[in-house]
Amino acid sequence: MNNNGISENSDDDRAYRFFSTASFKNLTVQIAFNSREKGIPTGAFDTPFNDPDARTLDTRSYLDVKYERALSAKTGLLARAYFDRYYYRGDYPYYSPYPTILLYREHSWGDWYGTEAKLTLKPGEKQTLTTGLEFRGNVKQRFRWQNVDPGPVDFDDQIRSEEGGLYVQDEVAVAKNLTLNLGVRRDQYETFGGNTNPRAAIIYRPAEQTTLKLLYGSAFRAPTVYELHYGSHANSDLDPEAISTYEIVLEQYTHGNLRLAGSAFLYRIADLVSVDTSTGLFENLDHVRAQGIELELEKRFKSGFRLRCSSSLQGARDAATDQPLTNSPSHLAKLNADLPIRGERLSAGVEVQYTSRRLTLAGDHAPGYAVANLTLLSRELAKGLEVSGSVYNLFDTRYADPGSEHHIQDTIEQDGRNFRLKLTWSF
Repeated sequence: MNNNGISENSDDDRAYRFFSTASFKNLTVQIAFNSREKGIPTGAFDTPFNDPDARTLDTRSYLDVKYERALSAKTGLLARAYFDRYYYRGDYPYYSPYPTILLYREHSWGDWYGTEAKLTLKPGEKQTLTTGLEFRGNVKQRFRWQNVDPGPVDFDDQIRSEEGGLYVQDEVAVAKNLTLNLGVRRDQYETFGGNTNPRAAIIYRPAEQTTLKLLYGSAFRAPTVYELHYGSHANSDLDPEAISTYEIVLEQYTHGNLRLAGSAFLYRIADLVSVDTSTGLFENLDHVRAQGIELELEKRFKSGFRLRCSSSLQGARDAATDQPLTNSPSHLAKLNADLPIRGERLSAGVEVQYTSRRLTLAGDHAPGYAVANLTLLSRELAKGLEVSGSVYNLFDTRYADPGSEHHIQDTIEQDGRNFRLKLTWSF
């Protein structure tokens, strides 16, 4: 029934991508198509473990047209229009009852278009004012699920919605070494109403190679159509999730192309959407507080060799219980080294990532781990051709990530050593 806990031939992953961009004077046109089909090897969502019929398919395509020009020495204009299309299919087999398999299939379609206009003004030499309008029309938000074998369509519904935004930002150099940046954005959604988010920054340069930044911002995540209307826990009265961020950053450049940076941050997150066990519905329940520090070093050598390393310590806790969050590491570190072998024509890159242990839903811990990746990149192998080869998890490190509430497993083992060959042709 569970194949002794071994998943075989069910972790396949196939993706296709197409991207094209063309520019003429002030006009830029982009076209893209992406598709990914992925097997589900974990028995998630109560599906049978090791069933190759459990899989998902995502596709997205879009057309984006942008026009940008300077109207005068002090005025710039950007106008943009786009159309996007998205499709999702999920196949989920279930025992009905064991050993009979019933295949349940979900479909989601999304079509939307949008426009944007942005005006940049320079009223004076020390001031830059930016304002803009955005509109998005969700012309199709359709969800369908059915029992494929046997059974007819069980649910099929479609809605439409609209949303828009207005923003303004003012950047003023109040002194030679002091810049203020103030902004505000107002968004209006047909589904839940409006949301206003300010942001501010003070940038102080006490010396030519030293910069101190004080940053504040707020943002939100709108509840999705699935959370509002279509999910088994749907609740049409949800409010958006909200976050407020506070950050202080110090950057120091020294002789010899060395950059040092340090920052401290505090994030307050409110109204996180989760399932209320008493009602069985999505509700705005959780509040989270996250704080930490980060250090970064970057060194560029005359030979072209570049070294970057960073380390961050953070803590994320539930504001109501003061308990640490699951799947939230307290320490992250990264090392990147880029080495030119034959100038820009051939180079090598090494990346090492460290993640500390993380709390699981069962109250245990997924052990910390470090993985290394290696990439060789060849530019201009032929005219317009770029070739890269990468080895991920170079030393075949065994590690696992915490599972979610949709998994039986408390931790899920991740990929060992794997490879990728990439060809990019520009014309």
